[in-house]
Amino acid sequence: MSEPTPLAPHQYPRRILLALAAKSPQIVTETLYALAQLTDPPWLATEVHLITTLYGQDYIKAAFGDDPAHNKFHQLSRDYGFPCPQFASHHIHLIRDAKGQPLNDILNEPDNYATANSITQLVRHFTQDPNTSLHVSLSGG
Repeated sequence: MSEPTPLAPHQYPRRILLALAAKSPQIVTETLYALAQLTDPPWLATEVHLITTLYGQDYIKAAFGDDPAHNKFHQLSRDYGFPCPQFASHHIHLIRDAKGQPLNDILNEPDNYATANSITQLVRHFTQDPNTSLHVSLSGG
């Protein structure tokens, strides 16, 4: 019996962009644009999940909040005609220290370890689903 042919990244029913974001959340929309417009075939995210600190959370909520008129995902979708990815407050993942407390900012070596642990835990979580294609962008941190 032969193995099924694996899907190409753009063919998965669930396509998640997992990105670091803080003070410059526009890196997220720039990444979505690049994946949708500059790749062949286009990779259109169905969901966006963001990793940030308490400090970055305010910037993310301001850029991607509940108001569709001011939400950058909705604006990008309107401007370029591709589907708006799902994004909700539970898609914001706060980096937590070894004691489980959210970090205000990434300032030292223990904070860097906590950030790495947060990233790898989320990658592990999302890649357990065989119906998911995951693109990770670390440029916004």
